Amino acid sequence: MYAWFVVLLAAGVAQADVQTHADAILEAQSPSGAIVSAEVEGAARVDPFAGNIAALGLVEAYRITGEERYSDGAKAWINWCLEHRDPYGGLSVRERRDGVYESVDDPDAPDPAATAATFLATANSWRMIHADRAFAIREKPGLWGAYRRILDTMDYDGLSVTDYDEGRKRLRNNAWVYLGFDHARHVADIVRDSNWTRRLDDARRDMRDAYDDMRGEDHLYPAYRVVRAPDGELASAQDREALRANLSAAAIGPLRWSQGIRTYQAARERMPSLPELNPEELFW
Repeated sequence: MYAWFVVLLAAGVAQADVQTHADAILEAQSPSGAIVSAEVEGAARVDPFAGNIAALGLVEAYRITGEERYSDGAKAWINWCLEHRDPYGGLSVRERRDGVYESVDDPDAPDPAATAATFLATANSWRMIHADRAFAIREKPGLWGAYRRILDTMDYDGLSVTDYDEGRKRLRNNAWVYLGFDHARHVADIVRDSNWTRRLDDARRDMRDAYDDMRGEDHLYPAYRVVRAPDGELASAQDREALRANLSAAAIGPLRWSQGIRTYQAARERMPSLPELNPEELFW
């Protein structure tokens, strides 16, 4: 259900095409700022992960076009998230009935850490494009809360446990977590919180070390690592989850530039099913 959220970010995409996609996002946004991902039995469903990706697209659309409505839409979404976060700093799937947003159980929803991480990326991307230091200072409690929600999922090896039922740490989701750490690091610098900065530096280093430990001689990674099993489990090189894990590691995860290029090239060579992926699996 996320495919239409994707704004084409590749260089050379026509501005008109970007506006078409960004306008589609705005059409799904309610006056409250919530970005509706689906209608379920008459209720408007809001998936925070999908909404974060959509809002990131709006920030990029603003950067490309200069149209204020895209920036305003992204900021309205950020405000909605800050207002509707739970006491633990997380964001759950909500449904709007009779004008009230209520949490609903959705087993297919992305894990809390990836959702919190994409929120941090969205909020800080908006802040950076506007050079708005006051925003970071004013909203520090909510941004810190999202970071703490991620910490609740971290395991001893520096990876986030993304699937508690199966005891797995999925690398695709951990790539989002690392991106969230990077954006939280920017915020920590802005608000001059040295304790937060040190903790983020440690978390980023631990995750980079975990990825280095799992990197194969072929420059590829497994789809996931099992909780308390340092060697993890390897998925087939043709497995869709492994494909997504490697593409996300190359694009948004904790890889150095040269590592990312080699991983992407290896994925293209070893995984011919690449063109068969859905658009939301390829937006990077």
